[in-house]
Amino acid sequence: PRQLDFVETIRSSSDTLLAIINDILDFSKIESGKLDLEKIPFNLRNCVEESLDLLTSQAAAKNLNLAYTIDSQTPTSIIGDITRVRQILINLLSNAVKFTEAGEIVVSVTAKQLTNTTNNYQIQFAVKDTGIGIPQDKINRLFNPFSQVDASMTRQYGGTGLGLAISKRLSEIMDGTMWVESTPKIGSTFYFTIVAQSAPNNRIVNLEDIQPHIAGKRLLVVDDNPTNRQILTLQMQKWGIIVVTAASGLQALELINSESKFDMAIVDMRMPQMDGLTLAERIHSIPGYEQFPLVILSSVDRLTQQQIATKSEYLTLLSKPIKQSQLYDTCVRILCGKQISILSSTNKISKFDSKLSEKLPLRILLVEDMPLNQKVALHMLQRLGYCADVASNGLEALYSLRRQDYDIVFMDVQMPEMDGLQATRHISKEWAPGYRPWIVAITANAMQGDREECLNAGMNDYISKPIRIEALMEIFNNYKNLQQSLNKDSDSTAVVNINRNKSDSEDESAINTEILQELKDMAGDDADEMIAELIDSYLEDASPKVQEISRALARHDTENLRNYAHALRSLSVTIGAQSLARVCTELETIARSGSIFKATKIVQQLDKEYQRVETALQLQYPTRRHHD
Repeated sequence: PRQLDFVETIRSSSDTLLAIINDILDFSKIESGKLDLEKIPFNLRNCVEESLDLLTSQAAAKNLNLAYTIDSQTPTSIIGDITRVRQILINLLSNAVKFTEAGEIVVSVTAKQLTNTTNNYQIQFAVKDTGIGIPQDKINRLFNPFSQVDASMTRQYGGTGLGLAISKRLSEIMDGTMWVESTPKIGSTFYFTIVAQSAPNNRIVNLEDIQPHIAGKRLLVVDDNPTNRQILTLQMQKWGIIVVTAASGLQALELINSESKFDMAIVDMRMPQMDGLTLAERIHSIPGYEQFPLVILSSVDRLTQQQIATKSEYLTLLSKPIKQSQLYDTCVRILCGKQISILSSTNKISKFDSKLSEKLPLRILLVEDMPLNQKVALHMLQRLGYCADVASNGLEALYSLRRQDYDIVFMDVQMPEMDGLQATRHISKEWAPGYRPWIVAITANAMQGDREECLNAGMNDYISKPIRIEALMEIFNNYKNLQQSLNKDSDSTAVVNINRNKSDSEDESAINTEILQELKDMAGDDADEMIAELIDSYLEDASPKVQEISRALARHDTENLRNYAHALRSLSVTIGAQSLARVCTELETIARSGSIFKATKIVQQLDKEYQRVETALQLQYPTRRHHD
């Protein structure tokens, strides 16, 4: 216990010092006019939810209710700097949690379309708490750098007095402003605005309109917190659901006994007099309600899946703060008549495989200069079971790699002192291909050619900001597939493996029909036509690349050899030509090492494999035109 206490003291002190350094660095950048903002599309709701996620555990430890609302007039996606918007939100939320001992913290987002343009909006964020409040005569000191309300605040709560000053400057850089309304012992509301363009995003389902498949269903909401009741009611009424609310378990039982039958109930776990599980047991004891589906709302670490599963198979769990997409998925699954089970609960557990690190143990280095980005990336990796080391620029990354080996390096591209491209080139020179880590580029630049620039520098894969868990899982899957197909000992053994497994490759189907079937399923009614067009497109694109690979080999042009092998691999994976894709990976690896003479046999193998793929595709759809 004493050692644990010492370690906790060291960690807490280190976090405090790091926060001070980061605040001073940010403030210095702003003061010197050297802070550049990114202009990329991002999902505004995801930005708010991710900010809340980082404070959920701290709020739960103090039994604080976290919630958010986004007005229906607010654009779903906007163009701006998600990192800086999230930084302001986390700063305000952190302060709210710090200065609130009981009650709730609510984030509200509204938008007003500007008259001078059709797609420019002034977006207003409000973070409201029920904390200690601020005296009116002290409010003017809040946004001054290195200043707090009074000296006792620093002694009791810590901090640099820079957070609000930085946040206000950031909002002003984004053409907005920041202000506060507060009453001592009642609470505070911090507001900030930004100006941003809306960004079209056809991939996002509109969850602000009537949803015909669940409209008309009757739902009971039981929560002692009026804010939660209001948020749930407003959201589900948009979908056409008939909502009845109760402020306690007793009131809910009265409604169930007196009202017509409900289709589903959402129950808060923590309520006075009767908690959620007790209410669930009482409801399930009522005749006709034995199999009544209930959703339990619980803060993080307050209730485990196992606890719920042992109570009833008709209970499921949703974590607070409630997320719109999770609420929608849960309502659809239950109200459309599908069997519910805690094991199929649609929350983040379905996205995050917390046991991934056990299945795929890896040593990971994260190279990122932005503290907030570090925090978000580390949080995602931790949810997958990984504990990553951190470097703040390319130079630190090189020192880390010289000190110990890593399997994967997530490398930010734009960093001070030494950027990711320079660092990767140094790594490629210093470490042989079989001994260097798998390097994944992380960049906010999603422009055409950026991916190629990263790969040309020696990086192995690419992920764009903001990082999404699906993309992160794909990176790990790519790495796993590479390890299964490559012997990492040396380039020479890679060539030997190709020759030794040649007969195995020839026995393997040239095309993975399961991948083609997945593409058909995705296409729906036009599946055959879409697949035929896809095959035509593949043959048209792939054939010239095979020829260019042979020309590059003849000219001893390792750069083009690597680039065309990578391009052919990318095409082949999409169409299901997995064996050919593996040969391309071997060729790309050897070309990167500059050993042209080792590539001759692999190019011969690639030619044969491509002929098998071409024949298989033409047999699959013989009515399509043939390609020379």
